[in-house]
Amino acid sequence: MNGLNADRRTRGILDVASVWRKFAAERDQAIGKARCEAVIEVAETLRAEGEALRNRLEAEIKELLLPIDPLHFSWSSFGAFGHEEEEPRWTKWMAALLRRARHRCPAGTLAWKAFCNAVERQVLATAPEATADTRGLLAGAEDWRGAAGESIAGVERETGEKELGYVDLIASTQSLLAVVEFKVRAHWHDWGAKEAELQAVRYRRIGLLRRSPQQKLGLVLVSALEDLSTYQVTDHTDDYVMIGWQDIAIEMRRLLGPMLHESISPAGLLQLWPAIETISAIERHLIGLEHPLPQRQGISSWIDLSQARELLSHLQGTINE
Repeated sequence: MNGLNADRRTRGILDVASVWRKFAAERDQAIGKARCEAVIEVAETLRAEGEALRNRLEAEIKELLLPIDPLHFSWSSFGAFGHEEEEPRWTKWMAALLRRARHRCPAGTLAWKAFCNAVERQVLATAPEATADTRGLLAGAEDWRGAAGESIAGVERETGEKELGYVDLIASTQSLLAVVEFKVRAHWHDWGAKEAELQAVRYRRIGLLRRSPQQKLGLVLVSALEDLSTYQVTDHTDDYVMIGWQDIAIEMRRLLGPMLHESISPAGLLQLWPAIETISAIERHLIGLEHPLPQRQGISSWIDLSQARELLSHLQGTINE
């Protein structure tokens, strides 16, 4: 009899355990379902907010785009020939463009003014310090501002002195001699070089030899690297102004905007075309901007928000202060 009662008690315990497991499973399932529903609700809310934010960003971007915007042109001379990352090609392009300023070509004049404006802003922001060699000779913000309104007297590409090497570009006006080194995604090429062999030292000496007594000396490094100022080579580059390709594109856009009015003639537009293509190439190939923004669905659409913010920030930099 005792054995029978024990069996009954055992079965009772097992039945209770079974019921409890079933209850626990159903409870966990309900909790899991509730959690899933909460996650889905949060995701839908975030997606809706993300889409609303993207729409607001795109509306702001649209307001800042030019009537004929460089970002709307998908064809590029650099891209067509695969030269997007080649420094010599960019040097040749910029030299050819700036030479047009000698003949009062609108695109060349715009490019020279934009370059001077970009350097002037950086001079005001960083205040380069003259070395012993350039003390009293180094161009300041006012000198660059004045040079922007002067005619270019000459543009020399890959020029220099045999014992000093060859700098990418020297541009001169009546009051300024600009020594410019173009990089794409690099800074000074001075690995293991001695002081006298440093690019900055050699190119400064070239500028000092080439400048006339009435000219101030401007020393400039252009690169697409971010935080370019962190690549200073000790105190040998203190008198150099370091600007980004993005700075040039922003200043070119700033000047181009008023020129692209609705009444511009086809001939006027063609005269500006080299400047438009330059901006387009810089923005697409060196900065990585694009418009219209890629249309994506699902989780990858969040990538667009970052791209939209970057593009908007770039365009906001072109607003005249």
